[in-house]
Amino acid sequence: MENNITLLIEEAETIKWLLIALVCIGFLLLSVFCLVVWMLYVAGTAMLSQQGEKIFRVQAEDFLCKNEAAELLEHCNDRLNTHPNDIWAHWYLGQANFNISAWRESKRNFERVLEIDPSWFHTIETWLEKIEEKTSESGPKLVE
Repeated sequence: MENNITLLIEEAETIKWLLIALVCIGFLLLSVFCLVVWMLYVAGTAMLSQQGEKIFRVQAEDFLCKNEAAELLEHCNDRLNTHPNDIWAHWYLGQANFNISAWRESKRNFERVLEIDPSWFHTIETWLEKIEEKTSESGPKLVE
């Protein structure tokens, strides 16, 4: 009888450790699963953001080519509401304002591009020169 009780205690002890091991393994698997899901979410969010930027630029270029300044202005302002430092939104906004002869706004947009990324200087310089020419032809120079 004493042997049976000792055997039962040993089996209960073994079962206890097996249950503890199963809980630990389950917790580890759950942790790994959560980590993988989180990594996929982060990667997916980054891809969606990149796709959003590409879609924005394609649509902006389309509005620009069709000379649809009002639509381009709205498109850029919508983008800037959610992405205030989007260099491409400021770039296209500068061109849209230039196309409707809104020189001061165009200059402000192009200068904002330079604030965000000074490496755009050679691209922006031409636009700023054109704005200066337009304003000197039509009257007094822009005052800062």
